Amino acid sequence: MDIAQILNFLGISNASFLGMLILAGLGIIQALPNDLKPYTWLCHAVKKILVGDIDIKLDKLIADYNAFRNQVKQRQAVEARIRIIAFADGLANDTNTFPTKDAYEQALEDIDYYQSYVKFCEDNKIPFFNNKCNMSIRIIHDSYYSRSKDGTFGKEQEND
Repeated sequence: MDIAQILNFLGISNASFLGMLILAGLGIIQALPNDLKPYTWLCHAVKKILVGDIDIKLDKLIADYNAFRNQVKQRQAVEARIRIIAFADGLANDTNTFPTKDAYEQALEDIDYYQSYVKFCEDNKIPFFNNKCNMSIRIIHDSYYSRSKDGTFGKEQEND
């Protein structure tokens, strides 16, 4: 009995046998310790056909997201700076206004956010115009410290 008769008996055509031989040969080559990996190459080719250059698209998407996130954080920092300056101007110029402790705490939150964003920009070499509200921050801190020390929070509202 030769190979053709055995394949005929098993119901395997010559083309199927040839395909099995090729797959077996590629499997042996894949298992050998060399740089030629036919199955790996084939899987990469199929992946590229199915999903395209997803890595490139994903990297671009991540870069766009990071740029957008930085724009949002920068806008939030600018808005915090505006509120800080407005609050300090109110403290310095309007003697009839007596901010509550809650108003001070909100201003201090704005200061913390603003200063953390400025530090983030300095650490990552992102251009951001700073030093625009240092005096305002000092006025708020000094006023808050003075009111905390004197215990004058809420006293103005009791007199109304």
